[in-house]
Amino acid sequence: MNLKGNNIKAGSAVNTKHRKVKIAEVLQLLLLLVPVFKLSRKILKDRKMK
Repeated sequence: MNLKGNNIKAGSAVNTKHRKVKIAEVLQLLLLLVPVFKLSRKILKDRKMK
């Protein structure tokens, strides 16, 4: 019984770590996409002005 309890705890710890990693990856992607999005908008505005 004790071993089963330990396994469940270890599994949940791994799950929370994995979730945190996923959140960090998503945040990094968003941070990378924001400047790209701003640049593309600026380029579109410049083209419309011409």
